Amino acid sequence: MNNVPTPTACVGPCNSGWRRAETARLTKGTPHELTARAGQPVWCNPCARHVRIGLADFPELAARLMLEVENATAAGTVHVSGSKGRPIHGRERYTFCIDDIVGVLNYWAEAIRVDRDLAAPPPRSRGAAITADTRLLLIHFDWMIAEHSEPAQSAEFGKDLNRLYRHAAKLTRTDDVRAVPCEGIPCRQCDLMALEHELDWQGRATGYVLCRDCGTLLKEDEYERWVKLAAQPFKKRAAA
Repeated sequence: MNNVPTPTACVGPCNSGWRRAETARLTKGTPHELTARAGQPVWCNPCARHVRIGLADFPELAARLMLEVENATAAGTVHVSGSKGRPIHGRERYTFCIDDIVGVLNYWAEAIRVDRDLAAPPPRSRGAAITADTRLLLIHFDWMIAEHSEPAQSAEFGKDLNRLYRHAAKLTRTDDVRAVPCEGIPCRQCDLMALEHELDWQGRATGYVLCRDCGTLLKEDEYERWVKLAAQPFKKRAAA
């Protein structure tokens, strides 16, 4: 009898297309041939790396948000919750985001302190708290994302950080992803020369290759295998 457990699907963005296809299959009966990428055990390596990169950026993003607070103006199209009359001042949007960063990082840092029996930190400013909690989360990141005894906690941890990073990056205008064409390599799904490497605002690879035509998303290792496979017909023709 085979007692090897079936791997669960990675909960990260690499499976976004598969999850949409599964929803359509379950709700509308639409068939698909997509295969979920497995988590290790919850997140695949590229998605975990993406979470780690975002986490490491929080001190800088918080500093940018604090600068925005000093220079913000009222946004007439966004209103305070429960009020149709008073628009949210621009600095409130940034302040809310800073509060969110402080709260989320503190929540997970405190969870780690409890689970690992670590001492509570001394009182500190918000900026110092963000830096210290980021450092603590990075130290225990591998345990939290892949080795925690409760997979649901690992999933929630990464999703919280991804959500927070997207919001902060959007407010600070650092959410741009630059596409670099994969010259000479066709998409394995649509066969068009539309594959692109994704680079973040600091020029770092996000770990994904995206087809701008059909939306196929490949992890770097999948892309490298596809490059080797796609090159085989050319090698055969050259040897003939």
